[in-house]
Amino acid sequence: MCDICAKGSAILPYSEIRGTIRTSQGVEFPRWINVCGESFLLLKGVFPPDYFDSTGFFAESLPVLNDSRFLEVGAGCGAIAVLAAKWGSSLVVATDISRAAVANTRLNSKLHGVEDRVVACVADVADGISYKKSFDIVFWNFPWVLPEEEFKVQCMLDLSLFNIRYHGLEKFLVGLKERLAPRGRAFLGFGNSGDRTLLARLCREYGVEVEQKKSRQSKICGMYSYELLELFCQ
Repeated sequence: MCDICAKGSAILPYSEIRGTIRTSQGVEFPRWINVCGESFLLLKGVFPPDYFDSTGFFAESLPVLNDSRFLEVGAGCGAIAVLAAKWGSSLVVATDISRAAVANTRLNSKLHGVEDRVVACVADVADGISYKKSFDIVFWNFPWVLPEEEFKVQCMLDLSLFNIRYHGLEKFLVGLKERLAPRGRAFLGFGNSGDRTLLARLCREYGVEVEQKKSRQSKICGMYSYELLELFCQ
């Protein structure tokens, strides 16, 4: 396993990221976006994959298998959930704390004809999800941007990117093992604006080891880079 603490962190000014969010919300809605060659409808107030291209990177990097059961935390517009269903998953459970995101996921699952395999629900991480020892793949595009302490959440969309003290990660880690099938795999989306030391400490506390599987520089903005991490429960 690699030691993610050994790598440096690039804490980017949250004002720059918030400015990108503001710009993304000042254009036409709903609008069509492209992720991995597929078209999705994006609703206002939902994480915009056309301004942050982490969604496409994680979608193409995750190992989706035929007849697999897939849990996605923080589904946003539903692009990854829908692609998982189209690429072979027999059941996709997609959660998000945002009601707008859940509505967007349901809309896109219908537009792509996979609404019979995608279950979208409002949840904080995976609260209330009754499936136990069920999922072959669990994934969370974790909101890894760690802002300064004085940061104040201004809208629900902030929660898709910013995360003071990594709220929710402990809840995700403590319930991870009971959600995974016997040979299931868990993945976390991360990036260079995250706090690797804090992430590594929390994982150690819950007996979870971390290995970087893939990484890529953003094609939209070169100061961002993304990492797909695999989590191993002891």
